[in-house]
Parts: sequence; C-alpha cells; structure tokens
Amino acid sequence: NVICSFVPQQIGEFKVKQVIEIIGPVADENLRSLSMKPFHYINLEFNSICKAYTKKVGVKINPGISPLISNPTRQFVIKDTENQEDLPPVAAMLRSTRTKLHHHQTDDVSEEDALIAFPNDRAASIRTIFTKMPRHDYTDPDYEYTDLEKLEKKMHRDYYADYIRNLRNARLQKEEQRSFTFRINNIPGGHILVMAVILPVKLELSCNEIVLRPQTFLLKTCFRGTVRLYNHLNRPAQFEWKPVRALKGIAFMIRPAKGIVDPYCSLECEVTWQPGVSSPEKGEFILQVSGGNTLTLKCTAHVGHTRVTFLEPRILFSNSSQGLTTWRKAILHNIGQNHAYFKVCDESLLPTINIVPSEGVIPFGGITILNISCTPTVAEKFDTRAKNVFNFSGTYVGNTEVVPFVIKNRGVTRAKVEFNLKDFPLFAMDFKGNAGEFKNTEVPYMYAIEVEESTSVECGIAFSPVE
Repeated sequence: NVICSFVPQQIGEFKVKQVIEIIGPVADENLRSLSMKPFHYINLEFNSICKAYTKKVGVKINPGISPLISNPTRQFVIKDTENQEDLPPVAAMLRSTRTKLHHHQTDDVSEEDALIAFPNDRAASIRTIFTKMPRHDYTDPDYEYTDLEKLEKKMHRDYYADYIRNLRNARLQKEEQRSFTFRINNIPGGHILVMAVILPVKLELSCNEIVLRPQTFLLKTCFRGTVRLYNHLNRPAQFEWKPVRALKGIAFMIRPAKGIVDPYCSLECEVTWQPGVSSPEKGEFILQVSGGNTLTLKCTAHVGHTRVTFLEPRILFSNSSQGLTTWRKAILHNIGQNHAYFKVCDESLLPTINIVPSEGVIPFGGITILNISCTPTVAEKFDTRAKNVFNFSGTYVGNTEVVPFVIKNRGVTRAKVEFNLKDFPLFAMDFKGNAGEFKNTEVPYMYAIEVEESTSVECGIAFSPVE
C-alpha cells in the first residue's frame, strides 16, 4: 500500500500531478540483455483545498479601567489573549488606502506605534476611498507579518511561480511514451518502450519559385502552372494563400486559396496569370499554415517573343470636314509564335486623333482591328506631328549655335516633314544642302524637306540671339 499525505502551507486550491514509474526488466537495444528500467508510467492527480480557520474569541464589557491589552476604544477586551498560543498568522483588516485599484505600488514595511481601526470605532473616524479623503492606517504588531513570515511568503510565491513555469516548459517540450509487452514462444519477454517527439504541423512546397509559360492557344488559360503541397506528418494541416500586393496590382491567382492537407498526403494548387500589357510579370504568395510554418512562393510569367505588323501601313483620311468626326480602321496582324499584347502610346498622337481600343491582345496568328477617329479643328494638312526638345545653353549675342539632329523615315513610302517657326523668329532650320529641301520665299518661317522611305537625313536647328 502507498500512503500519500498532504501538508498545506498556505490557503487556496491545489492540483498536482504525480508520475509513478513502474520499474522492471527491459530489453536493451541489441536485444541481448535485460536491465532494470522504467517501462510504464502512472499519473496520479491530487486535488485539495485549504480553507482559513477562524477561532471565535469571546469579549467582555470593560466598565472601568482599561487593561493593557484592549482595542483603541477601550470598551472590549479579548479573553485569554495573553495566554493564547495558537494565534492566527495574519488578520484581515480594512486597508483601503493600500488597494491596488487606486495605487500601483505596495509597501510591506509596517508603521511603528500604529493602531487598529476596529469596526466599533466611530464612523466619522473612518475615511474610505469613496470619500476621496485620506485615513489613518493602523497595523497591530500581534497580527503583523514578521520578517520570517515575509520571507516564507516570498519563498512560496517563487516556488509556485517556478512550478508553473516548469510545467509550461514540460508541456511545450514533452515527449509521448508508451510501453508494450511482448512474448517469445508464449513466454513473456519484457517490455518495449516507444517514444515519439511531438512536432508542430508543417507543409512543404514542391518548389519555391514557379515560371509560367504559354501552354495552350486559349488566352485565359495559356499561362498556368502547378505547385504541390506535401504533409509528411500524421496530423491534418490547414493552410491559406495570401498574395503580396505590388504597385502595379495583382495578376497572379492560385487555387485553392485555402484548404486542408490530410496526413501523409499532398495537394496540387494551380497558379494562373492574367495576361495583359499592364499586368505585372512577377508576383508572390505567402503560404500560412495554421499553427505551423510560413512559406513564400515566387511567380514569374514569360510572355515570349512575337511579331506584329499592320496590314496597311498608312491610313488616309482624305478630305475630312472641319468639326466633324471621320472614322478609319487599322488591322494588326500577329505573325509571331506567341500571343501579343499591345498598348497605344497617347504621347505621340495628335489631340484630334483617337484610337480604340487603346490596349488589348492579338491572338497567335490572329488579327485585331483598331478604330481610329479624326476630328479636325483647323484647316490643315498633316501626316503626324513630332515633339522634341532642343536645349541651347551658353549662346552669345551675335553668334549662332546649331543643334544637330537626324530625321528617320521608318515607313515604306516617302514622307514630307514641315517645320513651322512662325512664333520663333530667332530660330532657323539647317538642312545642310540635302536634295529634298523645299524653299518658299513667300513664307520664310516655313521649312520643309522630303525623306525617302527607310532613309535618314541629317539636319540642324540654328539659334541666333540678338539681345
């Protein structure tokens, strides 16, 4: 028989788990010898409650002379107080000024020559926290903690704090144990102790970076790839994908976005990219495992090379009425090996020209129609207008500085380029004697030159300051 005893040292409720080891012969690792080792464990749980013990003390009325031991009112005397040996270690007195609700510092130092405010004092002599007035604090030396009691109290507090801390560490770092018995030729051979280490749930990726390339001719599903999640543990793992937002937005998607991977199983997730000229070609996803690890998946989309041409390289509006809108069509043909994504650069367009759609997709081997509108506001001839900036710095008065530049005709027909310097009388064009130069003596501020197809002409703009 095993007898367990409990001797409380403070008031409260106690719960303790005691582990009992069963020792017996256990086979060694080489299975050649036996040794005395613990092969089974039994957990005993002890529960106890220690309550405070209050002894009733009789009082008698003091009609005359007050004895040495009495309360401050000198009216009641405790019987046999001088000879009493089993005094309680502490008495609970009202100490409103020491409450932690209004004061964040405690003081265990007792005041000398202090008295106790008993309940039979005058009501006017008691000041509580609700009157917002200070009151006297009395401490009876007979009920005050001694230095030894204060030390024991601190030791108890530190002991249980360490006990709780050790329990928590043991729970976080515990190991699952179980003993099995075995028989050889129907004869008990001993016990086998099986130990397992508890690990947090964890998922693994088949790859940390995935590159998407065109797979099919379907526009919405041509950029796709897969990544696999592996769960090598014996516990289900719950996960969720969270995209990392970029300045250009998010063009990648992954499905399923959340789910559960069963023990010793894997799950395939599909990654797709929404193609477009404005779609970012790089992105990231964060894989968060509930109660487990966190991983990062980087995604990249490779569009591939392509080639696009105009079926008609030149669009003619002929005679367009001033103030009215004229529509023409341009056809883009994709002659490359991949889908093409285009965008119209508005910076190079005249304010009277509008092209829709401004961006889109040209399928592999397909065509896309651009609708071009022209709404002229003035009567003029134009093919297109180019805007360039020429910087002249440090030109002296009376001198001429020439900034050279080159005109390139990348078209398939001859082009005529005109320069209108009506509002800039200090500037002039220098075509360096090219054969295609046009001169108009009636309009001296207008300059023109013809450039043959697929050729270039060296020119210059001259600046002659006079003041």
